[in-house]
Amino acid sequence: MKLDAVPEGVLERVAVAAGLVPAPVVRVMWGVAIVRIVLPALRLGVFEAIGDEWRTPDEVAKTISCDVNGTTVMLAALNGFDFLERRDGKYALTSESKKWIVGTSKTSMKAALEFAENLDEMMSGIETAVRTGKRGGLHE
Repeated sequence: MKLDAVPEGVLERVAVAAGLVPAPVVRVMWGVAIVRIVLPALRLGVFEAIGDEWRTPDEVAKTISCDVNGTTVMLAALNGFDFLERRDGKYALTSESKKWIVGTSKTSMKAALEFAENLDEMMSGIETAVRTGKRGGLHE
């Protein structure tokens, strides 16, 4: 599996085919953005707040005790990355989010995602390790 720039329309397909889309840059940007959206959503309890219902941003914000405008932006981003569905101003979990992300699911990988935060911290010393040869916490 690869994170990639996937065209959604005819013009985007033409642009990708013509080499006009900087796919490596898109992959880096989306990779960073997904982590910076999903991990806070996990910590705030966004997925559990939505549960099995369609919820408005206001309902989610109240449940997680957060600002409605900030919650709206987060929900839109989670929708853009296919973690949520959106219809008529309300959001619901995708079947994949229900299966893999919600902590109460028997197949939940929430703990693995939470470990990603530790991994991010451990990987932050890569540049120093490459420059100096000293490992900074990763596999010490």
